[in-house]
Amino acid sequence: MQITRNTHDSYLILVLNGRLDGSSADTLADAIEEAIQDGNHQIRLDCDAVEFISSVGIRTLLRFYKQLKGVGGQLALSAVSTGVNEVIKLAGLADFLLDNARDNIDRINAALRSNAPRQLGNFEFNVHATSDIPVVMHALGDPQKLGSVQDELRPVMLPRHTHAVGLGCLTDPTSDDASRLGEVIATDGIAIAWHTDGDVRPDDVVLTGAMVPTVTFHSGLIINGEYGTMATIEPLPDAPHATALSNLVVNLMDLTESDAVAFTMLVEINGVVGAAIRRSPAVLTADPFAFPAVRDNVMFTTERSVTREVALISGVASRRCCGPINVYMRPLSQENTMGHIHAAVFPYRPVPKGMLAIHPTVNEFLQAERPIGVFHCIVDDREFDGIGETEVIRGAVWVSPVSVDESTVGGARR
Repeated sequence: MQITRNTHDSYLILVLNGRLDGSSADTLADAIEEAIQDGNHQIRLDCDAVEFISSVGIRTLLRFYKQLKGVGGQLALSAVSTGVNEVIKLAGLADFLLDNARDNIDRINAALRSNAPRQLGNFEFNVHATSDIPVVMHALGDPQKLGSVQDELRPVMLPRHTHAVGLGCLTDPTSDDASRLGEVIATDGIAIAWHTDGDVRPDDVVLTGAMVPTVTFHSGLIINGEYGTMATIEPLPDAPHATALSNLVVNLMDLTESDAVAFTMLVEINGVVGAAIRRSPAVLTADPFAFPAVRDNVMFTTERSVTREVALISGVASRRCCGPINVYMRPLSQENTMGHIHAAVFPYRPVPKGMLAIHPTVNEFLQAERPIGVFHCIVDDREFDGIGETEVIRGAVWVSPVSVDESTVGGARR
């Protein structure tokens, strides 16, 4: 089978020529998958020169029809040969793949263009909701404290409109929480923790009915409030394929006209660069970063640990001094910019476009597969061996200006 790509307005046309059967279905699947990874969620197949379609070909069409429908997109057949038309109708799929396909695509595209996009840095921002109401950040614990910390661990309930990053574990009355403390990310009723008690992959808890995720924190930052701005981002045509996370964070500050922001994003990434503790800080008695013990205490991504995957990224960043929470912040690659950012990495799936809510969008990824890992995002700027930082391709972001509750220092109120 021969496949040709043509861009038409705001959707992509794949022109097929040949038989769509068991020997060519994988070729079509690869072409559609590549198109989706390039950000095309509105795809039309020109099948006028397809002389035959088998049940394997139909299953391939259905698989991508369902996948794109799940992210607000559509796969449709724009032109079909007589033979393909008969098979599609006999299979009872005409209403899904043929009828009104063009109208549905045009309607979706019109909705996506309802707000004029903004260009910031290497991205086009399609803003679907905006508000300058800030969220409030609280500090918990002392990230520099090691050893016996059992009396200072703090169980924190994390309901909707609450976000967190830090070191902790999913609260479990039957376990020794102090020995399990690891990297934690939480957002809008969803908490994910990569425990240090031997778990190969992270565990998670999702708000369900009266069951609210609870995390026992060693230290961390808690953000309370609903994000005011939601946007989807796409790389500009002449921009690099992927952009450093620090640059995107600065774009979010410009978008909200704020020097300090809290944010969550679900984005396609070109490799995560980060670190994750291997041993709970409760069992450490000396500097975990001292050589050679650091090799046992902390895992660093010496090369991009995953490529072309999806990451749930949450954190805070500031272009100014953050007073009592400076101890929680780390330099980003942009001058005078600090941040504390965690990422939970998932196998690749396309991120939906349009107006999205955090909880159902992230929960859908969790339902499909567990995260690969949870990392504290870092900038590896070593002169010769450095691998840079996490790079973002496209996705969805939620962000607000953030204010600091300065009555919380070390988790205690003054």
